[in-house]
Amino acid sequence: MAVVKYTHKDGTQYAYSSLACWDPERKQNRPVRKYLGKVDPNTGEIIPSSGKRGRPQGSKTKASTHPVDAAKSVEAPQDASLESSTQSVISQNTETAALMEQNAILRAENEALRNRVLYLERILALIKDQASSVGV
Repeated sequence: MAVVKYTHKDGTQYAYSSLACWDPERKQNRPVRKYLGKVDPNTGEIIPSSGKRGRPQGSKTKASTHPVDAAKSVEAPQDASLESSTQSVISQNTETAALMEQNAILRAENEALRNRVLYLERILALIKDQASSVGV
């Protein structure tokens, strides 16, 4: 499981988790990506997404362009519960990524074992045919 960062035209970085999954139709690995959130330009940490799709409800209203309002919103203190929930989401994303990677490894091992069983069944059938032709 890898974390991939993409940079948007405006310089904003977005983080995605990327996992290679087998496509049985095309018989190739295909990347499966999940959006994790934005990357903080100062610290480089991932700011997790809310998990909901689409724009927030209040996004249709115009943002305040008054400089005093803008300064207040920037200087607002961070809530401790928000920080702890952010850490919780990050740890859950990390755990999910590890489980997805383990799942992919087990699926690949399962496929290899199935192929081995088919191979051994074919050899056993050949041996039975030879034994019956000899008269054993």
